[in-house]
Amino acid sequence: MRTDINNNEFKEEVIIKCTGGSGENFIFSPEANPDRKMIVKRMNYALKQNPYLYSREWNYKHIEQKIIVEKLVRDKNGKLPLDYKFMCFAGEPKLLFLDIGLIDDNNIYNHNYPRNIYDMDFNLMPFKETRENYDGEVEKPENFDKMIEVARKLSQPFPFCRVDLYNVDGEVYFGEITFYHGGGCNDIQPEEWDLKIGSWIDIEHPAILKK
Repeated sequence: MRTDINNNEFKEEVIIKCTGGSGENFIFSPEANPDRKMIVKRMNYALKQNPYLYSREWNYKHIEQKIIVEKLVRDKNGKLPLDYKFMCFAGEPKLLFLDIGLIDDNNIYNHNYPRNIYDMDFNLMPFKETRENYDGEVEKPENFDKMIEVARKLSQPFPFCRVDLYNVDGEVYFGEITFYHGGGCNDIQPEEWDLKIGSWIDIEHPAILKK
C-alpha cells in the first residue's frame, strides 16, 4: 500500500476498501483524527487476501488488488444505510438478506453484525444463515417494490446472483453483484432450507457453461 497518500486530499467522509477484499472496509473522516498506522496495517492485510485461495471464486484468481475510495453515503439523519442483499434466481428475486450495522461505532467493519432474511413481501423467514437475527424492529421501505424491480432487471442474465442495494431517503443506490454469496461456505439452518434454496438454481440454465 502506498504510504505517501495525503489524507488531507479527502475533504469529506469516504469509505476505503479493496477490489478483491471482503470485510476490510472502514470509514475515513477528516474530522475524526484517524489512526494512520492502523489504516496502513489493515489495508496491507486486505491487499494480500484473495478469495480464490479459500473459496475458489475463480474470477478473483488473477485480480489486481487495488484500494478504492468512495464518497460515503448517509441518510438525512446522518445514519449509514442498511445493506439489502437480494438473492436472485434466473432473474427473479426470492429472498432478501438484510444486514444491519456492518460498520461499528469506531467506523470499522463489524464482523458480528446481525442479518434478517425476508421474502418479497417483507415477511421474516423461518431460517438463519450464519448470523443471528437483528434484535429490534425493521420497517419495510416504502419503495421496496422499486428495489425488487431493480434487482430483477440487474439479475436477468444470470442463473443465480446476489444484487446488493442501498435505500437512502427513498433513493436506491447500487452496491454490487456477486455470484458467490459468502463464497458458498455459509451455514443455513435448518438444513431443509439449505436444500430448498439450492434447488432454486437451474443447473440447465443456458448461461451455465459445461465442459
